[in-house]
Order: sequence, then C-alpha cells, then structure tokens
Amino acid sequence: MFNKGNSAPLTDLDQHRRELHDVLARWDLENIYNCDETALYWKLEPSKTLARHPIAGTKKPKDRVTIMLACNATGTSKLTPIFIHKYKNPRCMQNVNHNDLPVHYYWNSSAWMQGSIFSNWLRKLNADLRKAQRCILLLLDNAAVHMLDKDISFSNITLHYLPPNTTAHLQPCDAGIIYSFKVSNSYASFDFLILTFIISVNIARFCARTGLMHTTHMLK
Repeated sequence: MFNKGNSAPLTDLDQHRRELHDVLARWDLENIYNCDETALYWKLEPSKTLARHPIAGTKKPKDRVTIMLACNATGTSKLTPIFIHKYKNPRCMQNVNHNDLPVHYYWNSSAWMQGSIFSNWLRKLNADLRKAQRCILLLLDNAAVHMLDKDISFSNITLHYLPPNTTAHLQPCDAGIIYSFKVSNSYASFDFLILTFIISVNIARFCARTGLMHTTHMLK
C-alpha cells in the first residue's frame, strides 16, 4: 500500500520540479495542500538500549494503524488527520463517540487506506471548504487508493497527482513532516510508559508499607 513504486527517474527530476513550480505558481501558498498516509506501529518500543546495542530476545509487535496527514505549504493549516483501525469499536473505545475524537475515524480488516475512505474524506473536506468559501490545490502521489473515477469532481478542491516514482523527492509530507509526527508520537508514548512505570512502583511501595494486598487490577 505504501510502496511508492520503483526508484525515481533522477534524470527527469529537474523537469518535474519545473513543471510542478508552474502549477503551484497559480496558487497562493496557504491554499496549496499535500496529504499522505503512513503506517504507525503504535506498540513498537525502542530496539536499542542507551548503549545503542540491540535488545536480545525481544519480538517486535506488529500492531498497526494507518494515519493520513494533510497540511498547507505555509504550515498554518493542519487538517484533521485520518485514523484507520482494524476494528470499529476496539475495547479501549467502548462507549466512545467517534465524532468526539480529534481525528476522522475509519476502520477495515486490514487497517489500510481504501478508495472509499479517501473519497469520503474528500467529500467532507470539500463541504467544509465550500462553507468557508475557499478553494485549494491538493498534491497527491499516484497510489491506487488516491485515483478517483473520472466522473468524480469537487467544486473547491483541485487534485494534482505527482509523477510516478517521484514522491520521495517532490512530496512535502515525505520531506520530514511524517517523520516529525512519528518522532513526536514516540516521545509521547515513551513518556506515558515511564509515567505508568513510576505510578506502578509507587503503588507497590505503598502497598508494601501499609500491608495492603498488591493486586494486578490495582495497577490498571
């Protein structure tokens, strides 16, 4: 799904950049957007110690969701991310209203982006832009899930597909934006794990001092 194709035609990159500049020149920077998906292995922990040696005997978890990020060229507008899970209502989200989440929540058995999800998001975005009386240019890679039927068009969104095998060089989201998001997410996850460990240790010490039974459910 996330394979951008074969190696980029480096000899043609300059020409593709010039063509892209010609397209972008007709738009204000704040109205030029880019979106792209990435797989997020949310249970993945560091594979190295502080000494930078691999941790022996560990198996990397493969629990994954798909995240799609979108923002404009000036960084002043970050659209609500798409979050794709494997389940409609995972256990941790029982009694949670999806509309109250800070993301557009979708689900399917593979937790991958699908054409139906992408077109649904575009319709929602177009409706919001129409209310705001804005028109935007949306840069996309040529992944199959981004390809819409020829009879589908949007009043306030102009889609521009980047040439095949060039997204690693021309797409803004591949130029550090997604990487920065993953780094921030890793820091937040590690902070939560450390906080959980500290709380667990303090509870265990409290129970030992007071003679209370230290049960597993008390740590949850």
